Amino acid sequence: AQGWEQRTAETEYEFEDLFLDVLTGAKVNGSQLTGTCPFHDDQNPSFSADIGSGGWTCHGCHEHGNAYEFLRKLADSNLLLPDGFSEYVY
Repeated sequence: AQGWEQRTAETEYEFEDLFLDVLTGAKVNGSQLTGTCPFHDDQNPSFSADIGSGGWTCHGCHEHGNAYEFLRKLADSNLLLPDGFSEYVY
């Protein structure tokens, strides 16, 4: 599979799909997305992501990274990977 940095036209669409599939209450505002973090008990949206780059940060648990690292953390946490994204992890 191609690395995230090699993706072209579909990258932004896939990043948005990835985060929207996983985050509860996710909202998109331009190229920014916010929602509750899947990695801790999050009552208020503390997770933010840049759809264009795939970079993300949780201001609650202080986890952060790129889209690939997000997928790895989901897998390592035994959380369900969205359809079509497991090829980037395994």
